[in-house]
Amino acid sequence: MRGAEHSGYRHSRHAGNAADVHKHAVLAWIMNRLGSAGGPLCILDTHAGDGLYRLEAGRRHLISRLREDRHRSPALEPYRRVLDAWARSAGEETYPGSPLLLRTLMGADDSLLLADTHPDAIDALRHRFDDDPRVTLLDGDGWAALEAWRTDGCMRGLALVDPPYDSDTDYRLAGEAMIGAAARRGPGVCLCLWYPLAEGPHQAMLDTLNGALAGRSLHAELRFPPSATGGMRGSGLFIVHPPDGLDAAIPEIGSRLARISHRSDTGWRARG
Repeated sequence: MRGAEHSGYRHSRHAGNAADVHKHAVLAWIMNRLGSAGGPLCILDTHAGDGLYRLEAGRRHLISRLREDRHRSPALEPYRRVLDAWARSAGEETYPGSPLLLRTLMGADDSLLLADTHPDAIDALRHRFDDDPRVTLLDGDGWAALEAWRTDGCMRGLALVDPPYDSDTDYRLAGEAMIGAAARRGPGVCLCLWYPLAEGPHQAMLDTLNGALAGRSLHAELRFPPSATGGMRGSGLFIVHPPDGLDAAIPEIGSRLARISHRSDTGWRARG
């Protein structure tokens, strides 16, 4: 696994773009469903980032359209509640990353472990989470955090694996980490891997994951033109031990986000 050296990648480069919104909308649905089951939930974010970002004007428009969408898709409601809460508390020019999304939807007895190696990210996370006893910060490698992660005392677990993908090595590490985590975790622990759609690298990873985890996972992609995702072709999620109902929610989320984006060349697909 990767050592402790921090990557130059920052989540802020993609915060609030179409791929980020897809990832967070599905993550919010999963959190809402797991939280409704009762009992404590153990949560891990392997590559947490800063937690809160300021959006450029172009990305604010997508968030505004989602918040104001009259269709009110039920599958998007958990995410919309998070966006509304942070717009009220921090301003409409801000955007909550996965750490704040997860904390917003946590219960009183849940626990959250946030890992990152970037010094600025760790400083930002300390500023935002030091006063919350439910949250533990790890200034260290996310791959090692996933391997060592303990869910003792929790009824269920959720791990978000969202590495930088700043080299082809990260695709290999992501596949290995997910397969290893799935071997160590029972069906009560949901493992959610996000990846960017790009030419080539992600497909070998997916072939490996599908070969090892068929029947225990589902796979969703949302495709956007490169201008909507900062050069990416779209957003993908590979989810092991998905909670009941996610197979129906993902098409609803994907189709609604495609409409909200107002782009005729946007599309989605989901596969079990």
